[in-house]
Amino acid sequence: MTQKHWVQLCTWCARASAALTAKSHKEDRFGVAQLTGSNMAGMSTLISCLLAVEACLGKRTHASPAHLMGPTSIRWAMPPRVEEQVKRKRRGREATSIHRKAYVMADVLRTSIYEIVSEFFEEMQAGQKASVLERDWISGSKPLYGTREVLVQKLSLFLDFRA
Repeated sequence: MTQKHWVQLCTWCARASAALTAKSHKEDRFGVAQLTGSNMAGMSTLISCLLAVEACLGKRTHASPAHLMGPTSIRWAMPPRVEEQVKRKRRGREATSIHRKAYVMADVLRTSIYEIVSEFFEEMQAGQKASVLERDWISGSKPLYGTREVLVQKLSLFLDFRA
């Protein structure tokens, strides 16, 4: 399978997961998806994947103090070798294939997360305290990438429409 096919497959998976989770808000009358942890697992996976892709692009992924959260406090951290490659690519004004695909995946993941947040916005907004968001939307097991605190912080940014 080529890289193009992998990107398309991952895109379909992220969009399908988000659509099913969003639909569960209206279609799941008994709240089975929420009670069994399906929505929690889907949201945790999407945010964790987004953090991994953003780390690939050089974005810092560890938790920041609450008073420093926001779009202006984001710092970009790159290992020296990556920084040199980025400088060379900037001169040539051509992004590498992997970076283009990573930007596409980050966009798909953000859109998928926003779809869920938009559908469940009132419930999430009412329980925006970190403990409530963590209990209801972040899986109890170790995330695929990052920490639970970072996932909760990222979800809070999505609720503020700043991610």
